[in-house]
Amino acid sequence: MPGVTAIPSYSTLGIPFKLDFENSHVRNVDTKENPPLAHLTGLLIAESLKNQSILSSLKISKTETWDVENTEKGQPERWTALTFEADEEEAEELAKSLSLVIRPEWYANFSTTTHVFLILENRVFCYVKGDKAARAEAESYAVSVGIPISQVDWSE
Repeated sequence: MPGVTAIPSYSTLGIPFKLDFENSHVRNVDTKENPPLAHLTGLLIAESLKNQSILSSLKISKTETWDVENTEKGQPERWTALTFEADEEEAEELAKSLSLVIRPEWYANFSTTTHVFLILENRVFCYVKGDKAARAEAESYAVSVGIPISQVDWSE
């Protein structure tokens, strides 16, 4: 599949991930200049977590309570939406960590300057912003594992 590179396992846990860093750029940084780090921003629903221990490692920039009309079986009608930020260099590790604590049939997402990360239970999709084929593959997988089609609506 163009634009998506499969990594067969994560650590010793044997968890499959789909990542795309083929179009990423390695940057040499002059530490004397202290340039600002690029940030990623994301959205996570607190109720989607198996446990909330990961929240202590996130910089939560906004918290909202949403009354949701398109809930599915097992989903609460009120969600706590957490907007978070992190340094872009932490993207891959953050995605892996989130995939270990997200409940089945839920997802989280975040974007870096160039990439979109979709995090599902034990699975991560990463694709270049605007790559319609890669997004369609991620959407298809999300629906196949029980994400309601009406909730497959992450931003880039």
